[in-house]
Amino acid sequence: MVYLRVKPHVVSMVGEQMTLGDVADVIADARLALFELPVSLPRGAGTFAMDALQLIVQIHAKWPDEIINVLGNGMGWLYRETRQSRDLRHRLRAVTAFITSFGKTVARG
Repeated sequence: MVYLRVKPHVVSMVGEQMTLGDVADVIADARLALFELPVSLPRGAGTFAMDALQLIVQIHAKWPDEIINVLGNGMGWLYRETRQSRDLRHRLRAVTAFITSFGKTVARG
C-alpha cells in the first residue's frame, strides 16, 4: 500500500531529472524504493501542472500490484527555470533584504 501526496510547489532547473521524492511525499514499504523512482515530467522552462494521476501511472508501471491512496487534492505545480532566471531572483532577494535592513538602520539612526 502506498500513500501519495503531491507537493504543492516544486522548483527545479530546466532539464533536471526529477524523482518521485522530489515531487511528492510518499509513505510506502521501503523495499519499493519509491523516493528514487524517476518520474517523467516536462523538462523545458515554464510552469507545469503536476497531477497525481501522472505519478500513479508511473508507479503502476513499475509496481502494478500496489494500491495507491492519494492524500490532499492530488495537484501541484512544477516551476522549471533557467540559470539566468534563478540568478536574477536571488539577486532581487538580496537587494530587497539589503534595502530593508538599510531602511531599519537609517530609521534607528
